[in-house]
This record gives sequence, C-alpha cells and structure tokens, in this order.
Amino acid sequence: MPRLPHTVEQILAKLPEAKATLSNGQAVAQACQTRDITEQT
Repeated sequence: MPRLPHTVEQILAKLPEAKATLSNGQAVAQACQTRDITEQT
C-alpha cells in the first residue's frame, strides 16, 4: 500500500524539530530518517 503524502500542517510541525536536531550536530540524513521524510522533500 503506498504511503500518503504529508499534509502541510504535518510538514510545518516537523520543521522546528528537525532544526533543533540539526543544531545539535546530527546529520541531515539521520534527522530526516527519524521523522519519516526523505532528504529530497
């Protein structure tokens, strides 16, 4: 079964979390993986 795309609200909620993770020195790929998004997104 294909996955449905994230809604705008879901994406906006994940951005501050990802920014905090990146500021702690974690790699982009790892930050994306923990939030179930791809680097291309």
